[in-house]
Amino acid sequence: MIRRAAPATRSENHLAAAMQETEPPHAMLGGLNVALLAAPGSDAEALVALRTGLEAQGVNVCVLAPGRPGTQPIPADQRIANADPMGFDGVVVVSGAEGVAHLRAEPKSLEFIRGINRDHKPVGALGEGLLLPLDSGLAAGRHPCAADAIAGELWRAHARREHEPVCVQDRWVTAAGPEVLGAFAAAFQNQLVQRRRDCFASEADATPGSVGEDG
Repeated sequence: MIRRAAPATRSENHLAAAMQETEPPHAMLGGLNVALLAAPGSDAEALVALRTGLEAQGVNVCVLAPGRPGTQPIPADQRIANADPMGFDGVVVVSGAEGVAHLRAEPKSLEFIRGINRDHKPVGALGEGLLLPLDSGLAAGRHPCAADAIAGELWRAHARREHEPVCVQDRWVTAAGPEVLGAFAAAFQNQLVQRRRDCFASEADATPGSVGEDG
């Protein structure tokens, strides 16, 4: 669990500065691929700040949306229906009640979340964005952060609400709202670092020693 003493301001400059306070080394994140799920009505300021903070660390960011890129008022890069979770190292569902409602109406959004979670990759949910992981049927037994407006949804998903600004549990990073975006972004990046370290450890275990097992 991660606690934040004071919430960040909504100013984009302050959000970017807050993200840099505890950012992990660039070398640990460079080359990773992260999806941001958004739709018309998503929090545009949070979307831009998340993308800017991740790209500053060398992460390849792809904004996935239900509709075709260029036909909606958000900077989407690809349709969710055409995205393969195998090609990503993590996902964040951006806040914004209207945008999340659009995402919940797209079955491929749920499939994408399930695919990321199945491969033990970081899942981030900001504010109302938590509703998508809850819909995916993966929240039972978890203790995510949630805003008052969606607290009842946790009970239906057999999850228990944590009354903290930002929570981390088993690769899930959740935040009650975008007012703690800086702390949320830092926590999610730390989960990406852990994923890369785990991958390095797996590769090392699979590499034979210089002498070899047969001597």
